[in-house]
Amino acid sequence: MKTTVYRDATADDATAIARIQVDTWWTTYRGIMPDAVLERLSYERSEANWRTGLENPQSRSFVKLACDENDTVLGFAAAGPEREGSHGFDGEIYAIYVLQSAQRGGLGVGLVTAAAIKLLARGIDNMIIWVLRDNPLGRGFYERIGGEQVTEREISIGGVMMPEIGYGWRDLAGSLKRDFGRLD
Repeated sequence: MKTTVYRDATADDATAIARIQVDTWWTTYRGIMPDAVLERLSYERSEANWRTGLENPQSRSFVKLACDENDTVLGFAAAGPEREGSHGFDGEIYAIYVLQSAQRGGLGVGLVTAAAIKLLARGIDNMIIWVLRDNPLGRGFYERIGGEQVTEREISIGGVMMPEIGYGWRDLAGSLKRDFGRLD
């Protein structure tokens, strides 16, 4: 049986996080997002951005990692306070990515659970996550774990306007028991 460890990321994890983010964008968003946007992705730029964020002592956000028994990073979730203040949620998962080779094994649910537990520990009892409207796998995942479609917006990605759907959980403690499951 494989063991998954969920832990907080440090600046030393920036390279692994960047690789997962870029690789996952290439596999998940091909056909959803213009190829020109995907071709501009860079491991180096992504790593620099993650390292800067992880090294910032003033940051109120955090990154949870899903690692195998050898501490190889297989996925991550970045979360913290809700950023817009206009949708009635206090917490937000900003990003969640799992390597394609590790998907469908429970890591996504584990990462949502780990993020929710940390938000609850900070006194945040609800959260929102955004997903591209044209990403049926992402939308289906959030719906299966109890996310309720609460709002929509358009965002600019690489100069291209893309519709997003916000899924919310108003009761994180209840969702942990009912929808997310438990961490081992």
